[in-house]
Order: sequence, then C-alpha cells, then structure tokens
Amino acid sequence: NRYQKVQDSSKFYFIQGYENWHVDESRLLASYNYPMKKISIANWLDEVIREKGGSSSVVINNGFDFDFFQCTRSISARDRFHIALMYSSNPMKGFMDAMRALLIVKERFPRLSVALFGTSPCPKGLPAWIDYTQMPDRDQFNDIYNNAAIFIAPSHSEGWGLTVGEAMICGCAIVCTDTKGYLEMVVDGINALVSPVGDMDKMTANI
Repeated sequence: NRYQKVQDSSKFYFIQGYENWHVDESRLLASYNYPMKKISIANWLDEVIREKGGSSSVVINNGFDFDFFQCTRSISARDRFHIALMYSSNPMKGFMDAMRALLIVKERFPRLSVALFGTSPCPKGLPAWIDYTQMPDRDQFNDIYNNAAIFIAPSHSEGWGLTVGEAMICGCAIVCTDTKGYLEMVVDGINALVSPVGDMDKMTANI
C-alpha cells in the first residue's frame, strides 16, 4: 500500500501535530520510521517522534507575524469582562468546553461579553452577549484581540498554539488547556492560567 512505498530519502515529512485523525494510530507511528527527512513544528512533537520512531526531526517552530498582529490598545484601558475565543465545530478544538465555562462565568459576572471568530458561518443559537466575526481581516483581527482582556484556548490537541501566541502579542491574558502545543509557549501561573483538557471547573475558575 501507499504507506509502504515511501523509500525516497530525498523526501520530507512535515509534522504539524499528532495527526491520528484519519488514520489508524499504528500506521501513524509506523510513518515516523519512513526514510524521510522529518521536520516538526514543536519540541513536544520531536520528543514523540524520537520515542515512537527511534529517530529525530528538525524542529522549526511556527513563527508569528509581528507586523500583522500588534498591541495597539493599552491593557489598563480594556474592559476586563470582555473575552475573545475562536470558534470551531471540530470537537478537538474544545469550543463547547469553553462555552460551558463561559455560561457559568456569565451567571457570576453579568457584564461578561465575548468576541467569537472563526472560518465557518456564524453558529446558530448564540446568546446576545456573544458577537461573531467570520474570516476577520487584519483590522478586525487586531480589534478582536486588542479589545479583549482575556483569550481562551480550550483545544484538546494542538501541534502549536498559534492563536495563543497571536493573542499574547496583542496583550491578552491567556486561559488555556494543558495541550502540549500551548505548553510550547505558556507556563501556568507565569504567563497563562492552565487547566487540564476537559476540566471545565478549573477553566471556569481561571477565567
């Protein structure tokens, strides 16, 4: 089969996550032994490759565009009850975990408002205190991050915490899960408040 035919050592294997979504896990792990030059985007992925495949990868972290994303609004001027969050219908992204936490927070802090963004059309049934922007452009993206006091990142798995880094550039406080991609750039209690994946009680407390 096609998984056994890759023998050309001049080929590159670009690894952006623990990509077992559409393939049996044993076949994923076997792919780490293919005679290709492996490039991974995070140190934790390189550790997995070495542990499971017996070889290493070249780690090239994803970069951030500091010309595109900028902190243009002082942190002290922000509404501390305003939160930003990315929407995705993919359960792996943990959106429903974050929503359950936010509903609890809203009961305690009625002033809470949320800026939601994503690539999909606006999800149905959003409460009035949540605004949604589909495919934000540069100005909209910066406005979302710069108006928010907090950015929530609830993913169950990430190769690299791209939105977390973008939000940090723009001055947001970070509430996130202990997904390994996020842990490439955050330390609990130092530059983020981190909760175990799926632990909505802890995420609620952190918010």
